[in-house]
Amino acid sequence: MQLVADFCVDSQVKPAELLRNGCKGISAQAFREIVETAHALYADSLADLAEDVRRRLDGRPYLFVSGVADIGDALSIIQCLQDYEQQVGVVLAQALQEESL
Repeated sequence: MQLVADFCVDSQVKPAELLRNGCKGISAQAFREIVETAHALYADSLADLAEDVRRRLDGRPYLFVSGVADIGDALSIIQCLQDYEQQVGVVLAQALQEESL
């Protein structure tokens, strides 16, 4: 089941709110899993995580195993989070670390 193609995170949503509450039908858990994985495996880089998911979709070796039911959904979420980071000027992995302190 693919997400709606125009899914994106409103840049007015604060990073802590996004990571705590989720957005537009996507659970906070899904956002946090993706951001935590980017932090743990890819030095906070959502772009590198997205590339890993693309490798998986292409049948090539990959690291990230998503808890999101559809890996295409995970890629859509990652791409939207990348757009959000760029629009807001924040690194979500850093925001997540600050929130957990």
